[in-house]
Amino acid sequence: MNNFNSIVLIGPLGAGKDTVLAAIDEALRKAMISTVSWQVGWHYYRILAKKINKSVQYILANKSEFRTELQTLGTTPEYVNQAVEYTKYLHNKMIDVGVIPVVLGRLPDEALALQKLGAAVVFINSSEEERIERIKLRDDASPTLMQIRHEVEPTIDKFNPIADLIIDNDNKEGKIFCNYDDSLGQFWFYNSASSWTINLRCLI
Repeated sequence: MNNFNSIVLIGPLGAGKDTVLAAIDEALRKAMISTVSWQVGWHYYRILAKKINKSVQYILANKSEFRTELQTLGTTPEYVNQAVEYTKYLHNKMIDVGVIPVVLGRLPDEALALQKLGAAVVFINSSEEERIERIKLRDDASPTLMQIRHEVEPTIDKFNPIADLIIDNDNKEGKIFCNYDDSLGQFWFYNSASSWTINLRCLI
């Protein structure tokens, strides 16, 4: 089994990356392991804020209004390269001080760059119908099919050859939980509804 020094969570809009991130964060903190998380996509928020002369906080508060613009920025090679290079820099800086990075992303380039640095690529999968319902609840707005199926949104077909772990995060299967075994250095992801358990070894 591979030894990983970090995790990159990949999944499309509404797949539930934040839910899995919260489970990982809670498990690590219970084990007294220092961790930090961020989105590769924050770079696109900063670029858009500069372009329209608004604050990042304003865009966050009106995220559904700017979703298409953010997705477009996320397919522009120049901006993607900037985001990846900055994320690699942050990743290595955190590793150097003994902090476990957990990074949220969407693109194969993002995943592969971090995988080369020792990250486990965890793909969060969810049905299109489930994703739409989550976004409605989260953002109080209905996403268009064009946004749901935008080219920047990752698919299981693209990530099946890349992912170290694939998690099915449909609500019908129950909420995803995670435990960390300090003695073994293992993450245990499991689904309470089906008692589905997957272990992921992480080198601390």
